[in-house]
Amino acid sequence: MQNPEQYVKTISSQIKVDSPKVFLLDESIGEDNSLVKKVSMTIATLRDNTPDESIAVLARYNYLLQECRDHNRRQGIRDVQYWTFHGSKGLEADNCIIIGFFQGSSGFPNYKQDAAVKEALLPLADAYLHSEERRLLYVALTRAKNRSYLIANAAAPSEFILELLAPKYGLRIVSQRFEERYRRMFKCPKCSLGYFLTRNGPHGEFYSCSTGLSCKVKPRKCEKCGAPSLDERKTSTCNNRECKHSMKICSKCGRPMRLREGRFGQFWGCSGYGRKDDKCTHTEKTSA
Repeated sequence: MQNPEQYVKTISSQIKVDSPKVFLLDESIGEDNSLVKKVSMTIATLRDNTPDESIAVLARYNYLLQECRDHNRRQGIRDVQYWTFHGSKGLEADNCIIIGFFQGSSGFPNYKQDAAVKEALLPLADAYLHSEERRLLYVALTRAKNRSYLIANAAAPSEFILELLAPKYGLRIVSQRFEERYRRMFKCPKCSLGYFLTRNGPHGEFYSCSTGLSCKVKPRKCEKCGAPSLDERKTSTCNNRECKHSMKICSKCGRPMRLREGRFGQFWGCSGYGRKDDKCTHTEKTSA
């Protein structure tokens, strides 16, 4: 749904949960950086905790599935399904392990020339970056009935993993290295010790520094990813370096500015214009 050209859909799951069931794991095991070993360890843990539930391993490419299948057979691991993202449509398992979140030409999203040609043939209205690859990821994520496990390299995760680390997705991070990367977007740049914590105010949620009164920075929530967004005089910029979304703010009251249409064309108008209790009529011209 990040694609602005997608039709808005309201989806209701048959299974309701109190906490997110998409887990992010680091493929590294101590000093060892072995994806196939991490997959077999994850399967073994699932077998111990949920022995009666089905398991499927999903990847963008067949060669990754073959490597996992061969390693698991040598470990005596049976009764596991192996599906490509394309081939998994219409299938489901209780637990899905999704792999192949690499950077580069053979990564996911796919940067190969043939993938670029495919996207070039899509309608102009669907020119959103990696739109076809995003649909594939959606297919993979929705094959799980109970839990999905994403396995990636925390030192060099793919673009999709970096996007999914945004606070609004609420991933369950099961990795110290990914947790450290996640915490960086909450580090207060104004003081040495503070981290931003979520607070509730009269105008909704905002962040404040954990050091309290000694640091009075109060970032708003980024409207794109939900991370802390730091205000300057006329703009607010997201503290998540993978997002860096910049939002124009009202220099009079600090509320977000919205691009509007008037008799003489477009202009910036304060989003507080419609508030009866605290109206703001500030406007600004658009850049030429």
